Amino acid sequence: MSVPEVSPSELRKRLLSRVPELVELADCEIQIALNRDSAHVGPKEWVQFADLIRKQWRKYDGIVLLHGTDTLAYTASALSFLLHPCLKPVILTGAQRPLEALRTDARRNLISAVEIAAMGPRPGLDRVAVFFNDRLYQGNRVRKRSASQFEAFESPMAPPLAMVGTEIQFARKIPAAPRASGRLKAVFSSRVAVVHVTPGFPSAELNRGLLAELDALVLVIFPSGTAPTHDPHFVNLLAQARARQLPVIAVAEGHRESMGEPRAKLAGLSKYAAGQALVREGVHWAGEMTPECAYVKAAWILGQKKPKAAAAALRRFTELWETDFAAEGCV
Repeated sequence: MSVPEVSPSELRKRLLSRVPELVELADCEIQIALNRDSAHVGPKEWVQFADLIRKQWRKYDGIVLLHGTDTLAYTASALSFLLHPCLKPVILTGAQRPLEALRTDARRNLISAVEIAAMGPRPGLDRVAVFFNDRLYQGNRVRKRSASQFEAFESPMAPPLAMVGTEIQFARKIPAAPRASGRLKAVFSSRVAVVHVTPGFPSAELNRGLLAELDALVLVIFPSGTAPTHDPHFVNLLAQARARQLPVIAVAEGHRESMGEPRAKLAGLSKYAAGQALVREGVHWAGEMTPECAYVKAAWILGQKKPKAAAAALRRFTELWETDFAAEGCV
C-alpha cells in the first residue's frame, strides 16, 4: 500500500479534528519520523527512531510512537535495548482500522497512550511499552496475534502493566527495569536467521546452504522446549554450528508457564529427553523471550565489534545474551 506524505502541521490538524480530547490530556508536539509501511521498517529505522527520541526526550514527560502493527513488536523490542536505560515512558501504539473509519480502535488507543505517557516520568512506567485494546504491555514481551481483531497483540509470558476501563489500573507490582552496566552500539547484524522447527525439518539442506552465511541461528522450537533431536541430520546441524562457534538460540513457540528461577538456566530445554541434545550442543535458551525479541537481541549483540578469536567471540556473545538489559525475559 502507498503511504501518503503529510506534514506535522497537517497531521496535527487531522488528529485534533478526530481526537479533540488530546488537547485536554497533554500539550502534544507532533513530529513525523518517516512515512512508511511498517513492513518496510527494520534496523535502520529502529536506530533512526532511537536517535530522534534520545536527542529530545528530556523536553517531554513521555513519548508516543504511532506505528503499523505488522512489525511493531520488533520495533518495540529494538527500542527497549537502544533506549536503555529508558528515562521516560515510550509507548508504541497503532490501530487495526484507520482513524477515519466509523468503527476504529485508533481513537481509543491514541487517547489512552497519550494519557499514560503524560504521567511520566514515573518509576515502573519509564520503559518502552505497547498500548493496544485497553492494555499496556512491556514492549519487548508482545507478539502480534491477529490482523483483524482489535485485540491485536498478546504478551504470552508477562502480564499487562496496566489495564484501562473507566480508570487506569496499574499492576500492583511492576518489575523494576534493570540497570545493566555499559551501553552497546546501535548496530544490528544482518546475518541472523529465524527458522521455525517442524517435523521433517530440512536440517541437512540448512547445514549445506545456510549455516556458513550466518552470525547466529534462532530456532523456534516446540512449546515444551523440544526439537527433533532423534534426527541425526538435526543433531549434526547443531554440532556443525558449535564447531563454527556459531550461536544457536532456542525459543519455544506458543503460550507456556515460566521455566523457573533465572539461574535454572536451561531448565526449559533439559526437562525432556528430546531437549537434552540441545543442551549438549551448547544451544542458548531464550527463556521467556518472544521470537521477535530473541531475534532483535541476537542481531544487536552480534552487531557489536567482536573479538578476533572465534571462541572469545562466542564467550562474549554468551555473556551479553545472559545479561538482562530491559526485562526482556532472558535467563
